[in-house]
Amino acid sequence: MGRGTAQSVDAFIIVVEPGLRSFQTARSINKLAKDIGISKCYIIGSKCCDEQDKQLILHNMKDFNVLGFVSFDSDIVKSDRLGKGVFSIAPHAVAEVCEIKNKLEQLLIRGK
Repeated sequence: MGRGTAQSVDAFIIVVEPGLRSFQTARSINKLAKDIGISKCYIIGSKCCDEQDKQLILHNMKDFNVLGFVSFDSDIVKSDRLGKGVFSIAPHAVAEVCEIKNKLEQLLIRGK
């Protein structure tokens, strides 16, 4: 990342998994983003197996705006293994990502 990046970026989306190393990496990315002038960083929780994983992310990333969660789904792995898109193989994951996209669009429209 460099200062040239900041000129054409509205926000960073940081994908975290439910684990302490992932949270630390997110904090490091957030610091780098702020250093180059990107003030908006959002979190997406990935590979969440249950509500406990989601709560762990929310608890550890409370200084961030968490856009949503993508559940762990073996169909996503299957689609990659087969070289096929997730749209037909993992529709639940696609729906979760669409919800996140809609939330992000609303936040950017409002300028938050």
